[in-house]
Amino acid sequence: MDLDVESDFLFTNEYKQIVLNQFYELMNKDNNKSNLTAKDVIPEIKALKSQNIKNHLIENSVEAIDMNNANYEKTYHDFLSIATDSKFKESLTQKYNAANESQPGKPSIKFDYEN
Repeated sequence: MDLDVESDFLFTNEYKQIVLNQFYELMNKDNNKSNLTAKDVIPEIKALKSQNIKNHLIENSVEAIDMNNANYEKTYHDFLSIATDSKFKESLTQKYNAANESQPGKPSIKFDYEN
């Protein structure tokens, strides 16, 4: 079964679920680990033909943009170069900026406390 058919992905929820399951199953098998990183999946996402499938996979991987990922800046730029949805790119940039603001050594966020 071809797992890179954009029209089926857009209009069939079952096909969409099969594509996502097969993608992650294949990635886990190829990388011999159960916890994939953005570094593992980005080349595979780039290799897909369907831009909608790429966008969906990137949106499912947005949690990789945080301080727990030492390479979150590279991941952010890779995701930004792959994604085409402008609203998603905005939310991705907000997440990236929030991760930058919470870096060690950065000033703390100001709070207005009321008693």
